[in-house]
Amino acid sequence: MSQALQKFDKSFQGKWRGRLPEKVKMKFAVESGYVDQIMAKDEKFQQCSDESIQQAMMSSAMIGLSLSPQLQHLYLIPRKNGQQMEAQLLVSYRGMMEVVNRTGHVLSVKAKVVYSNEPFEYLEGTTTELRHKPIPDAKKRGKMIGAYCVAKLQDGELMVEYMDADMMEKVKNASESKNSPYSPWNKWPEEMWKKSVVRRAWKYWPKSLGLDGLVEVMNRYEGIKFNETGRQETDEPVVMISEEQTTKLHTLITENLPDADANKWLKRLAGSMGESKIEDLPVSRFEEAEATLKSAIMDKLGD
Repeated sequence: MSQALQKFDKSFQGKWRGRLPEKVKMKFAVESGYVDQIMAKDEKFQQCSDESIQQAMMSSAMIGLSLSPQLQHLYLIPRKNGQQMEAQLLVSYRGMMEVVNRTGHVLSVKAKVVYSNEPFEYLEGTTTELRHKPIPDAKKRGKMIGAYCVAKLQDGELMVEYMDADMMEKVKNASESKNSPYSPWNKWPEEMWKKSVVRRAWKYWPKSLGLDGLVEVMNRYEGIKFNETGRQETDEPVVMISEEQTTKLHTLITENLPDADANKWLKRLAGSMGESKIEDLPVSRFEEAEATLKSAIMDKLGD
């Protein structure tokens, strides 16, 4: 185990496990082993701060994706941040699809890149029509001219999103790492086009998908931010409520209802606000959560 991982005490491991989404089964020792494998292949990781390695592992736990090199859901890469080399986490297109499919609200998602020599037609109106005939031979496809995403929702509705090359260029230019040799835009341009159109598409999918954690991680490491139309914007990444705020809610319950199961109360509170657990609640909704909880406690006391 690497020196950075040796410094992880049991308290940190507990916090890592505590960030895992429900129904996601990953073992800390196994994930630590994957980190060791990845770091052994590039000596630049020896220059990375311990904190950045720990943060990458915490981020992977938050979205419930493994660092397994075989799965290729996540990529851990060394990248300069100013003068400091840091370990940074990149979510692959496969990883995005894993998180989306896990929710159950979207039955299927496919994303394709369109090339200049391929027959392609995209029509918008009262309905959206898309026709694309991919060319199997990569040498005959031509250059990339766009990408689309088709998602089938639980109710059978098909949602289609398309981005052309100019829109992709704007997204790329919004990335702080676009000129870095480690940038995924330079190493895996086709995958980044797919990721970009999927990321724009999910803005219009059911809000109960619980994808905020994934968006936060991608914003943090890739420096790409979208508004509802998918154009470059100055939106801040989603930040979850702090441990201190969670404790405040917990204390509010225990002080007023000493016999109540505070953890169950917090879970029900999260569910009422469209989240699976209270730690996934955006910090912007803390006051709303606090007010909702106070109202519920008053109702209980009035019984």
